[in-house]
Amino acid sequence: MNKMIRKFIKNKKQKGSSMIEILIATGVVGLVMTAVASGLVLSVKNSAISKYKVLSATRAQEAMEVFRREKVLLGWAQFYESLSANTYCVNTLASDSAQFKAMETGACSDGDFIAGTSFTREALVNITSPDEIRVEIVVDWLDGDIQRNSNLIQEFKQYE
Repeated sequence: MNKMIRKFIKNKKQKGSSMIEILIATGVVGLVMTAVASGLVLSVKNSAISKYKVLSATRAQEAMEVFRREKVLLGWAQFYESLSANTYCVNTLASDSAQFKAMETGACSDGDFIAGTSFTREALVNITSPDEIRVEIVVDWLDGDIQRNSNLIQEFKQYE
């Protein structure tokens, strides 16, 4: 009878896998697939954040270009006189010097976005001396529940 059991077990092992082996293999495949899926989700999220960072940097550069343009067009005296040490909501960019001089002070209000985007853009102006103005452009957006921003800083000097 012992010979029969041994022969049966030997034949059983040759025919296929046991239930325990199948469960272990399924568990390992499940863990690997979960890790791969988590990696893909993280990759997609990081890609979206990178895209928003690039777009926000572009929006900040657009606003800074308006300040650069106006310094050249107006000259230092008028450029200096048209700004005060304050915050300006620059969601809409000045298209000419008259609009630039007429910019109103104040932070952007909630829901006040750059047209067609979920970004808000503010210019923080600091007059450090009669010969120097520091402008910081801050572009904000909401990523789920996380407030993110991109900053661009330039110092304008009278003799540059």
